[in-house]
Amino acid sequence: VLIFSSAKVLLPGSDEDEEEDFSQNIVVRFSDNFIKSTSKFDGDRFFTEVDGVRLATPMFLCMVAVELSDVIFAVDSIPAVFGVTENPIV
Repeated sequence: VLIFSSAKVLLPGSDEDEEEDFSQNIVVRFSDNFIKSTSKFDGDRFFTEVDGVRLATPMFLCMVAVELSDVIFAVDSIPAVFGVTENPIV
């Protein structure tokens, strides 16, 4: 994923500033099963009300993605600690 992303940034391509439609993104569709969301930002708010219904904004989905990657990184670091020491208190 990192190699693909870096190649996409480095290689010349369409430099047009087109706004992408993330409504069909698999992560957005998966998260929509748990939390109903809107595709519109509402300033710096995580939730907004549309027609009397509270919906998550894309800002909330970004925060969830960042925090989830933080938790995965922390869990991934546990075996590395035991690789350095066998003291379980560390």
